[in-house]
Amino acid sequence: RTSVLQYLVKLVKSNDPTLLDFKSDVSKTKEAEGVIIETVMADLKAMQEELEAVKKTAQEEVVKLKEEKKKEMEEKKLTVDDVSAQKTSLREIDGVTHYNKTEYDIDVSMMEFVTQAEAD
Repeated sequence: RTSVLQYLVKLVKSNDPTLLDFKSDVSKTKEAEGVIIETVMADLKAMQEELEAVKKTAQEEVVKLKEEKKKEMEEKKLTVDDVSAQKTSLREIDGVTHYNKTEYDIDVSMMEFVTQAEAD
């Protein structure tokens, strides 16, 4: 026959043998006896409040940086009209008209170009 206590010891040994070392754990309770739970809870609450303040500050900085970067991007952003105006002004610069022609003197169809390329 097995008593209830023997059964519990056997069960604890098979599941978690570290529970059998409760004598060493009991000695540590005397050290913890002097700790006041209210003090620990107050310290924990203060740490949580500080953490929340840090999170809030970080979120505010993210929003601030996003707004700054958005403004910078808007300042640097060129519209289609701006690009067209720059392209037109480049074509009108003297001395580079050869490279910026809008109309070409030679009218070559694509078929003639392919035929010429195959012949070469």
